[in-house]
Formats: sequence, C-alpha cells, structure tokens
Amino acid sequence: MPEYGLDAIASHNGWEMAFLGILIVFTCLSLLAFSISRLHRILAFFEARKDRKPAKETVLASEKDSAHDRTETPSLKGFAGFQEACGSFALLAESMGSPLSLPGLLEQAEKRGVARCHAILADLVRTGVLKPDGSGFYNWEKAAFERLVQGGEYPAKKGRRALLA
Repeated sequence: MPEYGLDAIASHNGWEMAFLGILIVFTCLSLLAFSISRLHRILAFFEARKDRKPAKETVLASEKDSAHDRTETPSLKGFAGFQEACGSFALLAESMGSPLSLPGLLEQAEKRGVARCHAILADLVRTGVLKPDGSGFYNWEKAAFERLVQGGEYPAKKGRRALLA
C-alpha cells in the first residue's frame, strides 16, 4: 500500500533533502549577494591592471633614455641611515674594485651590518649609481652617486678604516 503525507516524507528522507535544499539555496544566494556587493572592487582591480601594463613599458623605455635623471629614491630618502648606508656602499665598491658583483657587494654589506642593504642596493641600481656592463657585473658611477647624496654629508670621507676593519 502506497504511503502518503508526512509518513512518506519521513520514510524516504524527505526532511533531510528539504533541509539540504534550503541550505544550498541560502548559501548560493548569500554568495551571490556578497559577490555583487564587492563587484566594484573586482572591476577596479581589473581596470588598474590594464592601466599598469602600459606604465611598465613606458618606465622601461624611460630607464634606457634617462637613468642619470632619476636620482630620487622616494622609498628610502626618508630613511634615517640612508646617507650612511650609501657611504658604506661607496667604500665597499671602492675596496672591491670594478667591475662589481652584486651578490659579492651585498654579502660584504651584510657582513658589515649595513642597514637595509637589500633595499639600498636596489635603489642604487635603479638610480643608475650601479650600471650593468652587459656581462653580469656592474660599474660604480661616481657622478651619479654624488648627485644622489648631494645635500647631505658624504660619509665616505670619514670612518673608512672602521668600516673596512
């Protein structure tokens, strides 16, 4: 004899299926509402991504043309030990001779405790103080270095023996 009503629902797991259906629908609607509420951020992310690609190409083109014009390092100019760290790199570059190996220069700076040596070295490369020679080494450009540290005391003229010891 066929079952009808609430007994049929209970015997064929109807309550569990109904609860699971409600849970799935509620979850999907919640995710849809959350996605719609964040849609402006997703669109802004993709718009910014489109804007960044041409900017990188123009930066690369301008690096080739005017590396000596870009002596400002906005990320580290405000760093209290910037002048001292630049002077330390100047002394290390002078003692190592030319051409310079960046890993070797970085290793020597770390041994001597130069503050923020990775970031300072990256800024020196970016500003043209360290120029690639095409064979994997770098040359120290004294004129670019002096433009970088002008307006401040040049620490390479004092304390050289203390740094190299």
